[in-house]
Amino acid sequence: MLTTGVIIFFIGLFFLAAAGISYRWRAFTNKKAWNGMAVPFTVIGLIVFVIGLVIIYVNYP
Repeated sequence: MLTTGVIIFFIGLFFLAAAGISYRWRAFTNKKAWNGMAVPFTVIGLIVFVIGLVIIYVNYP
């Protein structure tokens, strides 16, 4: 179960990184930075990241 927690943790990190990239790209192209997929990626990333941390904490030997 610890391996599953680590995988979920890294999926959360991936979504947070995608949110940062989306934010920076929209700002670079002179669009409204928080429109688009920045907010949904951030919300999904934070939820998955916290779930992964909880799973890791509960199952750590």
